[in-house]
Amino acid sequence: MTLVAQLGANVVGSVNGIWEPDYEPFRKQRIPLIHDMITVTNLRKNGIGTRMIAAIEDLVWRSGRRAIGIGVGITPDYVIAQSLYSKLGYVLDGTEVHEDQWGGCRYAIKTIANEF
Repeated sequence: MTLVAQLGANVVGSVNGIWEPDYEPFRKQRIPLIHDMITVTNLRKNGIGTRMIAAIEDLVWRSGRRAIGIGVGITPDYVIAQSLYSKLGYVLDGTEVHEDQWGGCRYAIKTIANEF
C-alpha cells in the first residue's frame, strides 16, 4: 500500500506499507512494515509524517492486525525520523543494527491501540 500526502495540489509526502516484509521477524509474526516514508524537506516537523503514520496504522488496525513495524536508518540524516518514531510509541525490537547500503538500520515495533 502507498499513501500520498497532499497540501493543496502539491504532493508533500508519501509512505509505503508492506504487508509481508522481507524482515523475517516481522514476516513470521505477520507484522506489516512501514517503509520509505518521505516528507518534503522544508515541510518536516509540521505533522505530515505523523498523519501519514496514523493513516497506515489505521489501515493495519482495520485489517485485524495489532502491531506494526518500522525500519529507520542510523546515520545522522535520520535523526528527525528516529525522534518521531520514538514519540509515536515505536520501540526498538531488540535486534542489533542491520547493515545495508545506506549505513545500517534498526527496526522498531508498536502495538496499535484502538484510537482511531
